[in-house]
This record gives sequence, structure tokens and C-alpha cells, in this order.
Amino acid sequence: MTTATIVIPCYNALAYLDDAVASALAQTVRDIEVIAVDDHSTDATLDHLRWWAARDPRLTVLQTAANGGPAVACNTAYARATGRWVTVLDSDDLFLPERIERLAAFGEARGADMVADNLLERCFDTGRDIGLHFPEAEMRHEGWITLAEMLRRDMPDLPGKSRLGFVQPMIRRDLLERHKLRFPTRIRAGEDFVHYFECVAHGARFALRPEAWYIYRIREGSITYRPSSTYHYPVANRHLMEVVRRLGITGEVPAMLARRQALVDFNCLAQAALDGQFLRSLSYFRLGTLGGMWRQARTVAGALRRRVQAKVPAGDARAASSPSPARSR
Repeated sequence: MTTATIVIPCYNALAYLDDAVASALAQTVRDIEVIAVDDHSTDATLDHLRWWAARDPRLTVLQTAANGGPAVACNTAYARATGRWVTVLDSDDLFLPERIERLAAFGEARGADMVADNLLERCFDTGRDIGLHFPEAEMRHEGWITLAEMLRRDMPDLPGKSRLGFVQPMIRRDLLERHKLRFPTRIRAGEDFVHYFECVAHGARFALRPEAWYIYRIREGSITYRPSSTYHYPVANRHLMEVVRRLGITGEVPAMLARRQALVDFNCLAQAALDGQFLRSLSYFRLGTLGGMWRQARTVAGALRRRVQAKVPAGDARAASSPSPARSR
């Protein structure tokens, strides 16, 4: 059994996959396998991966049956993985050479099932290091990361860079196989956090390291930053609620998930209103306190008013935004 399986899901990644594959194969631990999965790219990604595989037998190249998104690509690799540990490397990111060695040693010493390090942010265009993604203090966590702690660190009202769903842990493959854990394929954004949450819900002991051995390259076009991704998060959170219900988990976690659902629904309401999809925005309207309903109604009305103003010629903008004068009797 190899020390680790590195999974690289790829879609139209020709412009940057060389760096990712090279960093995976350059690990200080040599007994690894790298499984790159082409998700039916429309460029030459698949052919180029095969070029790499012909030069290093540790690289296996697979292709999904049809384009299905990152979750399907990762699950395709999971089915072929043989490593003691499994970890995902996004095709536009990099591993530092010692990442697998350091995390595997830490995980074995702690008896952990999941281990994650910090992320070193790097500008994709300039190659300049920006800094740590998480403040170092946030990654110095004594003990195991619980479900409640995961939710506290991934609430929608947190600043984006603080959310735990950005980490890329190594996970023991026997945990994945014992509980048949896979990425949720019907979720196209936030599927990483759902997968990690489900692992911990099934008893995974999750530990963090403050060091950064994963290079997270910031580039335009990442699905994480697309406004349309907002609409996937209510589906993802309902999936978490179903996991908790099915496993009989009680206490603060179900209440936190209910609050999280309210937050992601409101974000969808606001995004749909900004997109001019007002009927869709109303589908996310939640009955509750008068204050909460007023906030939702004000958000939709404000978006509608801005769209109306945007269609009015500049000279008429004040008239469009001003109340009509009262009629004389």
C-alpha cells in the first residue's frame, strides 16, 4: 500500500496542469500514486495527461463517463485509489514537496483520520506569494475539530477567507471505504465542505496544522467566486441536515444548520434579486419574525429599484427615484 493517493480533478486545465502534476510527482515521499481525472475537457487536457503518464508510472489517467463536475471526477479517482491516505490537489494549485510527508507523519503520530494544513495564497498571474489564507492562530487548534466547530468556521456570514471549507485535508482511505463516503455529486459548489462534514459526522478525528504546504493560486474564473455558485449552497446545507437527521445527531448542530439554512436562503434571495430574477427570489422568502420578513422584502425592493433606475436616462434618474407629487383635489 502506498503512503498516499493524490487526486487531481481536471477540466479544461491545459494552461496550468503541468505545474500541479509536477508538484504532485515531486513529493519527498516517493511511494505515492497520482490519479488525474479528466472530466471530459474540450481542450487537450486528456492527451497532455497521457503524455505525463508515459513518463512517470506513478501517474494514472482516468476520464469520467460524462462531464459531471469536480465531485464526479474525485469519486472516479476514489474508486481506484490504493493509498493509505487520500488528498485532492486542484489542477490550478500546487503542493510544496514536503506536504505529503509532513501531513502523513503528523496524522500517524496523532492517530488522526483527517489532517489539514494552512494554504499559502499565490497570485496565479505574477507568481507572487500573497500570504497565509487562514490566520496562523486559527489553525493552531488543540484536540479534534467537531461538527459544531466545523459549522462555526464555515457560516455564510463569516468573511469568505475564514471559512473552513477552503482547506484540502488528507483523509484515511479506510475511513472512506468503511463508511462508503464520497463527494456529493448533485452539488456543484461547496461540495468539499459537505464531504469533510460527512466524514466527521461518521467519526473522523480531524486535526489541523498551522503550516502551509498547499499553494492556493488565486485566478479569475474560479467557480468559488462566481455569483451563480450562491444557488448551490441551500442544496448543500439541506444535504448536511439530512446527514445529521439520518445519523441521529442532536444538540447544537441541528440548530446551527437551521440558522445556516436561513442565511444561505437569504443570500440566494438577494442574489436572485440582483440578477433580476424576482420570482426566483421570492422562492427563497422565509416566513418568520416581522424584522426578518421586512429585511427580505426591503432587499428585493431595493434591487428592483436599482434595476429601474439603471434603465432610466441619466437626466431622468432623480425623477425616477423621487416620489410622485400628491394630486390636488
